[in-house]
Amino acid sequence: HFGFEVPCVVPSRSLGHALAPVIDLPVEIVKQSHHLTNCPNFLSHFFVSLGLDLLQYFAKAVVWGWVQRYIEKKFSTDTSKSYTVAPWLNWPALGLFWAKLSVMLVAYVLLFLFVLTRIDFGEGNPEYETLYHNSVIDHKARIHVSTFDSNNGAVTNKENCANAEDLLQMQQGTKIRFWCEAGRYKK
Repeated sequence: HFGFEVPCVVPSRSLGHALAPVIDLPVEIVKQSHHLTNCPNFLSHFFVSLGLDLLQYFAKAVVWGWVQRYIEKKFSTDTSKSYTVAPWLNWPALGLFWAKLSVMLVAYVLLFLFVLTRIDFGEGNPEYETLYHNSVIDHKARIHVSTFDSNNGAVTNKENCANAEDLLQMQQGTKIRFWCEAGRYKK
């Protein structure tokens, strides 16, 4: 069993309402007003990296545009000549390049950790509850009915599963047994 959950979907209610028409967010998600308090802010690192990338190209264009114009005015437009310029003219672009790579590396590490903490590799999460039932033919069967994995925690999930178990078990003519177990579905 392999599962993936993302508990912090929308950073804020206002942003959710702004993005809802664009990315087709369900109204329920927007109304929950999730915040990214428990999530690493890897997106900001990606945006900072893009900003540094833009600054790198801007700095390089400004510096080398200025150098080219200076050489044209001072020496002429003879393209057969070769000119030597100071190596420090590359330092702003090189600094921004390495800063961009560093921030991008941090962003990918945070993204990897975020994804890794959200993957359920089958051991189950004790906050989840799963409802099962057996079969009229095979009383040892484990048939999955539902998994309760709300963001409200273990107590709510356990209560909801128990309520569903009671309601299903109390139906007239029920010949199968319903029960809840902690964690996600297991065969």
